[in-house]
Amino acid sequence: NLALYGNTTGYNNIAIGTTSLYSNINGTDNFAVGRNSLYYSTSGSYNHAWGCCALYYNTSGSCNYAAGPAALYSNSTGCNNIAIGAASLYANSAGSNNIALGLSAGASITTGAGNVIFGSYGGSASLACTFVVQAGNCQRIKVDGGGLCINGSLFASVVAGSASLDSYNSYHIGSGLTTSTGQYNLDRKST
Repeated sequence: NLALYGNTTGYNNIAIGTTSLYSNINGTDNFAVGRNSLYYSTSGSYNHAWGCCALYYNTSGSCNYAAGPAALYSNSTGCNNIAIGAASLYANSAGSNNIALGLSAGASITTGAGNVIFGSYGGSASLACTFVVQAGNCQRIKVDGGGLCINGSLFASVVAGSASLDSYNSYHIGSGLTTSTGQYNLDRKST
């Protein structure tokens, strides 16, 4: 089945499936299950690939976890990524520290880093430092450098500069609100 076909000095690798870890030369501690999983990996280590073509183009990226057909498919040098779902982080080539959960989650990210995506939000090539929760085609929560968006509305526009977080972790929006004695509350008063 040609699993671990090119292995020369790599060790502690497990390859199950036709041509899984096919190109491995000296990568260590990899786990590949599924046809063509970690196919081009030559020196990457500590990767886990579950599913047909998961981490297919990985060459030297390390510490990645891909579960689902074509998850982290284009990853070459990116490290510390987690992709769960078919085609999640599909185009990622060099982005690192991304987490994507869902069908095609983060599929358009190529070099972006530090993202957390739940749902089918594809993102953009260089998306960075963004947190997204999307249900179907409806983006519910997005946090990035522009602020917090809930159901497509920028939360900062609602706040209008009059928000506070008190010592009880209660968030107050508007003026004239008193400090609560309970914890984790959200108060809003029209301004």
